[in-house]
Amino acid sequence: MTTHPPLKRSPHRQALGNLPIFGSLVEHYTKWLNQRGYRQSSVELHLSGLRHLVRWLHRKRYRRLEELDVAGLMSAYHQFNRDNHRIAGPVRSLLYFLKERKVIPERLGPVPPLEAEQTKYGAYMSEVRGLRRTTISGQLRRLRLFFQFLQLDRRPFSFQNLRLNQVEAYLRKAARSNCRVSMHRIVCCLRGFLRFKYAEGQLLRPLHRQLAAPRVCQMETLPRAVAWSKIRELLRSIDCSEPSGLRDFTMIYLAAVYGLRQSEVTSVTLDDINWRERTLQILQTKSGQVIHLPLTDEAANVLIRYLRESRPQTKQRHLFLKLRAPSGPLSPYAFHNALRRCIRLSGLELKPGGSHMLRHSLATHLLHQGVGVKTIGDTLGHRAIQSTSTYLRLGVEELRDVALPMPAKTATRSQVDWWTSKHRPRMRSGYQNRHLPSRFRSRFARALDNYVQLRRALGFRYVSEAPNLRHWDYFMRRRFPKARRVSAKMFDAWTKQLSHLKPLIRRRRQCLVRNFLLFNARDG
Repeated sequence: MTTHPPLKRSPHRQALGNLPIFGSLVEHYTKWLNQRGYRQSSVELHLSGLRHLVRWLHRKRYRRLEELDVAGLMSAYHQFNRDNHRIAGPVRSLLYFLKERKVIPERLGPVPPLEAEQTKYGAYMSEVRGLRRTTISGQLRRLRLFFQFLQLDRRPFSFQNLRLNQVEAYLRKAARSNCRVSMHRIVCCLRGFLRFKYAEGQLLRPLHRQLAAPRVCQMETLPRAVAWSKIRELLRSIDCSEPSGLRDFTMIYLAAVYGLRQSEVTSVTLDDINWRERTLQILQTKSGQVIHLPLTDEAANVLIRYLRESRPQTKQRHLFLKLRAPSGPLSPYAFHNALRRCIRLSGLELKPGGSHMLRHSLATHLLHQGVGVKTIGDTLGHRAIQSTSTYLRLGVEELRDVALPMPAKTATRSQVDWWTSKHRPRMRSGYQNRHLPSRFRSRFARALDNYVQLRRALGFRYVSEAPNLRHWDYFMRRRFPKARRVSAKMFDAWTKQLSHLKPLIRRRRQCLVRNFLLFNARDG
């Protein structure tokens, strides 16, 4: 991006130089903004925001730059982000400038206990478990949400007082806005943290062993793929007359044709394009391996057009850059936003998705073209053939060739009568479903509600299990209305009510009630 000439020194600039706290940094801050590609009007806006920031800092009893830290500026940014968005942007840019120049420390004084706890756990995941940086940041982000739910940042807290029902209450709340796969990640994060605290001796009980796991079935859904003709229509619908449209078209084209992930697209540099050997070098962010893909004539023409008409003239080596200040390479989430925006503007009946939708579509397209699974795996950068075999389920037309033919002989009348008589729902003796209450009413009603909600939050439907629990609740309310604990005699008395059932069904209901009783007795 072309840099703009520095601002002329004016009386307004001289007045800003006399500002408290930041007056000595105004000239350096102005040069930094110009180097980042900001226009003169934007630079004036950022400099005028310093006055509002200084007033806010004075109200918070900040008088000198040495008294300020990153945490104080972050609190100012959050305050202006709620009250005045026009000032929040300049505050954030000033924060980046001060952190880059290392003018202010991360924090003055002692580190809060929760922040120190997260830092210690992050170091444990990095040094002991050997997790990647992106994995650690995701784990800490989920952990902060758990701490916010427990309000640990507002009051002193000892992990020795942590109880399992608090953890399960958070899981029930998190299930309202997360799918089963996300819930599985949340539970794994909490299990790892609770295991870490138990190993340190700060937890009296191994809560990580008692935390129920969500139900996640392997290969339960098909990969998100669309027809290759739809991908071509999407590419044709992108308006390439503007520089931003041509940049988005080039990114989506590379992701669709080569099956790249969004982080791999945004990390491509000019040095990764070998024009003489006609290859494209890609560093896979998931496996850390480097693969070399052939640079076709069509892909080369797309890249040449983008470099000539859209890419800013700059010394930066990244292929895809921001077109507005601050200049720099695009983030992976920028590709995600660009793809969703192009899908919305295209008018096609496509569900908004990310780069994996393009990867799945490419794999399906190659499979329909008769390309071998090993070649598809090499194109997508898979290490194991099992990862590529997932896309074989999308070859519906190919699967028709191996399907068994339907039997020509029709079922006789006796066979139909036998099937209907075996699978016809029959009424159970004893307590009928129509006599059962619609909710739990015994002394265990609250625990039963929490148990059913927790199991459903972890991905279990509990359609037939809930009526069976109501049957046990109805029995306890009639026979033992004042009982607060369940003895072996009570359980045997309820088991006698199931004598008319088959042994397998009777055993399943006994296990269901037993699991609830274990759940109810954990903290008792």
